[in-house]
Amino acid sequence: MLSRRIMRPVERLSEAVRDAAGGNHYKAIPREIMTNDEVGALAQLCDSSMRRLYDALKREKSFTGDVSHELRTPLTVIETSSELLEMTDLTPQQSRQVDRILRAVSQMRSLVTLFLQLARTERNIQGPSTDNVRELFTVVEEAWKPIAAKKQVKLSFVTAERCQGNFSPVLLATVMNNLVKNAVMYVSDGGRIEVIEKPDGFMVADNGPGIPPEDRKRIFAAFTRGTTARGSGEGLGLSIALRICERMGWQIRLLDQTDRSEKLSWATGAVFAVTLTGSAPVRKDMNAENG
Repeated sequence: MLSRRIMRPVERLSEAVRDAAGGNHYKAIPREIMTNDEVGALAQLCDSSMRRLYDALKREKSFTGDVSHELRTPLTVIETSSELLEMTDLTPQQSRQVDRILRAVSQMRSLVTLFLQLARTERNIQGPSTDNVRELFTVVEEAWKPIAAKKQVKLSFVTAERCQGNFSPVLLATVMNNLVKNAVMYVSDGGRIEVIEKPDGFMVADNGPGIPPEDRKRIFAAFTRGTTARGSGEGLGLSIALRICERMGWQIRLLDQTDRSEKLSWATGAVFAVTLTGSAPVRKDMNAENG
C-alpha cells in the first residue's frame, strides 16, 4: 500500500509525458503534477524540454517551407529562359547543354519536394518506383563523368549481377549521387572509382586515401567532413543518403577491409554498400557500427 502511494506521482508523470509526446504539437504537462518535490521538479524539466523540442521542430518546418517556396522562383526563371533558348538556332552541342539544364531543373524540383518530405514526415517517403539500378547508372554517370575527367579519375559503372526491382529515381539517384560525389571529392588525381551493381543493390568503391579510424564513427553525421576532404562541401551528403535509406528500409554501410571481396583488392579507399532488396530496417545505431 505504501509503495503504491509512493509510486503514484511517478505513474501520473509517466502518463502525462506519454500523452504529451503522442501528438504533433506541444502539450503542457498538467500543473497539478508540478508539485514542490523531486517528482514535480522532474515534471517541470520534462515540460521545458518538450517545449524546446517542439519549438525547434516548428522552426525547422517553417525553414524548409520557406526554402522550398523561394527556390521555386529561380528554378522557374532558369527553366523558362532555357526553353526560350531552346527555340533559337543552336548547334547540336549547344542543344545538348540546354537539355542538360532543363533536366537538372526538373531534378531540382523533385529534390525540393523530397527534402520537404524528409523534414515533415517520419513515415516512408512515397514516390513512383519506375527506374532500375542500371537505368540510374546512366543518369549519375552523365552527371559525374565530366567532373571526374577533369581530375583524370577513371569513373566506371559496371554490373556484376542485375539488381531486380524498380525504385524511385529521385530517392535512389540522390543516394547514388552523394556517394559518387563523396568519392570524386576524396580520390586523388588519376585515381579510380567504380560503381558496381549487385543482386541486392550497389557499391561505390575508390582507391583514395580512405577514411581514418577517428572519422569512421561520425561519417554519417550531418555537417561532418573528413580530415582528408578536398573541394567545397557542407558535409551533408552522407547524412542525406543515410536518412533516405532509413526511411525506405534500405541499408547503407561503410565496409571494413575484412568485408571486401578479392575483386575489390584495388579499392584502398572507401567502399560503401547500399542494400535495396531484402534488407531489414536500418537500426538507429548505424553511425556507431558502420562509421
